[in-house]
Amino acid sequence: MRRFKRGILFGAVLFGLLLTGLTGGWAQMPTAFDQTPLRFRTADLLPGNMLQGTNYTVGPTVENDGFVHTFALQTKYGSYRLETTELLQTRINELIALKHMEAVERSDVFKEALKKGAKAPLFAAKSLVTQPVATVKGTVSGIGRWFSDVGRSIVSDDPHQENVLKTALGYATVKRQFAYQYGIDPYTRFEPLQKQLAKIARAGFAGGLTPRLAFQAIPRTAGVVVRGSSTANSMRKLVMDKSPAELHKINRQKLLAMGTTQSTTDAFLDNPYYNPQEATLLVGELDNMRTVSGRALFIGAAALADQTSVARYMRLRAQMAGSYVAQVAPAERFVEVNGVPFLMRKDDVVIGLFPLDHVAWTPLLHQKLTTTSRAVSQLPGLKGREVWLEGTVSAAARQALEAAGWVVKEKVGAQLKTKSQP
Repeated sequence: MRRFKRGILFGAVLFGLLLTGLTGGWAQMPTAFDQTPLRFRTADLLPGNMLQGTNYTVGPTVENDGFVHTFALQTKYGSYRLETTELLQTRINELIALKHMEAVERSDVFKEALKKGAKAPLFAAKSLVTQPVATVKGTVSGIGRWFSDVGRSIVSDDPHQENVLKTALGYATVKRQFAYQYGIDPYTRFEPLQKQLAKIARAGFAGGLTPRLAFQAIPRTAGVVVRGSSTANSMRKLVMDKSPAELHKINRQKLLAMGTTQSTTDAFLDNPYYNPQEATLLVGELDNMRTVSGRALFIGAAALADQTSVARYMRLRAQMAGSYVAQVAPAERFVEVNGVPFLMRKDDVVIGLFPLDHVAWTPLLHQKLTTTSRAVSQLPGLKGREVWLEGTVSAAARQALEAAGWVVKEKVGAQLKTKSQP
């Protein structure tokens, strides 16, 4: 929890940077802060189909620290506290997928796949294990992509790369295929799901179990609808088709092409808090914003993420920016405000996009007013400012933002995102 709060402080600082020129506006500032933590009824925030499932229950109350919600989630695998609505949606979809995988494991088609797998030849598995480097070095023709993956798995300490035997036999590929069909991240940190996904993948690569056969045996249960951009959909397909080694190469090429320096590119791609899918989603969004200059500024900020919550936050910001440019209005460039990137439209209106659940008027926001007003006022030719929030804003926070000259837009998810997941 302490580590996450550092991440939320980071997010709060980013949001605080929105508060600009208050000259003449102090008299309009709220006289009292919102008292945090705020508390809400879960049923008032979530649709009914999210409150409870066969293997989970969401607690009846939600706490908010002025930026994001914290949910209590009870599952058959343990109790969890999840910060942000987006992470809760993700975890619920993982729990729905997990339930289906467990049902598949009990099915005849799964048992038959295990029998076939027990009889399947292991090809060159023995030599790959006993003499992996020599064997791979001697296998140089006709398998370029395979060779690259296996070589990386031998020498890399990347925790997301499968070991050499599983890579060589296609286990990792099958695992990604199942994850894609379930609409989940193959590199999820939710351990119960990783274990079950591994079982399904083993039956797939050794015994011929496919997602189609699994879904025929056990009808698929619909997950929670999570809005996602068209770019996100294509990037998830890329994650299914490519290994971590290939994704690393593709992302590197995209980053360098958009003007990111080699050192910043390496810092981002080597950041352990971005798993292969998170990194690919973020890079894909920026790569798709071909007409927007200054994208390297965003990567520079994203590379500083010091925990998974911050990495996820930056990925969501990139997706909001990509959707804004595609669906709302063209942007000319990213601009830097005290080290933080914002979109600048062609009409010189600066746009702040933030994936926050509920923004309250707190001392932390107030603290940022003086320093940030000076920084934003120095942007040349500034003609307007808007803040777009995924969630809601309290009356006092809205009053403060509007007094500072910001146009405030709430609940912008439906406007920014056009397709649904899973």
